[in-house]
Amino acid sequence: MKSRTKVTLIVVFPLVIFMLIFSFLFIFTSIIFSQEIIENPKRPTSENAGRVLNLEEVFCITDESGEFYFKYPRDLKIAPDGSMFIIDYEQLLQFDSNGSFIKNFFKKGMSDRRFQF
Repeated sequence: MKSRTKVTLIVVFPLVIFMLIFSFLFIFTSIIFSQEIIENPKRPTSENAGRVLNLEEVFCITDESGEFYFKYPRDLKIAPDGSMFIIDYEQLLQFDSNGSFIKNFFKKGMSDRRFQF
């Protein structure tokens, strides 16, 4: 029985020491290398502070018509004729220069690498 206890201690003791050292290093390195918290002052320090940015809507495309639905629109490209292409989740949508929907080149359910032209 004593030999088993010695073997267990020989195997478990280094593992416990390793875990303690690892925990110590993990805790203290996160404290040492943590990011400094910066708080904004109550009053702006810059002389130009308080400038107001007035935003104006210039163009809008909406999916209210029901012909298509935006899920994750991205990658807007404008063609030389002014028409626009928007890649959405599983769609390639085309709009004219006024923002009216023209066509969806790729629809869900079509096989890979097949577009409707």
